[in-house]
Order: sequence, then C-alpha cells, then structure tokens
Amino acid sequence: MLWFTFRQNNSGGFYIGPKYVIVEAKSSVSANALAEENDVYFNGCSKGIDCNCCGDRWSRAWQNDGEEKPMIYGEAIDPENPFYQDSYGAVVPSEEIKIVRMSEE
Repeated sequence: MLWFTFRQNNSGGFYIGPKYVIVEAKSSVSANALAEENDVYFNGCSKGIDCNCCGDRWSRAWQNDGEEKPMIYGEAIDPENPFYQDSYGAVVPSEEIKIVRMSEE
C-alpha cells in the first residue's frame, strides 16, 4: 500500500473542510476514487465550483505521488495522531488533516 496526499488549494480565498486528505491505497486510481468519497472533488473550475483565477481546489494524484508513509511536504506524519508543523512553526492541527485507510476487504 502507498499513501497519497491531497492538498487543498484555497480557491476563492478560503478552505472547505480539511486542508489535507491523506489516502492509503494500492494505486493513484484507487486513491483518487477514495479521495472523492472523502471531501475531495476534481475539476472544480470547469464545473463552476472553484475560482478560475485561483485554480482548482483539489488535484488528482499520479502514481509517482505515492509514498511509503503518510506525508505532508516531505515530512512523515502519524496516521493515528495526524499533526504537522512546518519549518516556520505554522501548525496544521489534526482537525485539518483527514486520514483515509483503504479497507482490506
């Protein structure tokens, strides 16, 4: 399994829901499908949902985006207690990070 991180662009100057959705999946195709089931949508500008000047809120994952661990900007995070602090000290609390695990069914 790989981890795929979907980072929200603040299209229109605001965020909707979690800033990050991190998905465990076997492939980018599976990750994109799981992301769409969990607060993520794609092609928001063409659908008239997102601001054209700011761009789409979410972008699809590509296969080479998969990581062995859940990551935000190259930093591993704990999927049981997601928390991220960047090098400038800005904190992304767990409420703004959604972890989606692929079921083993």
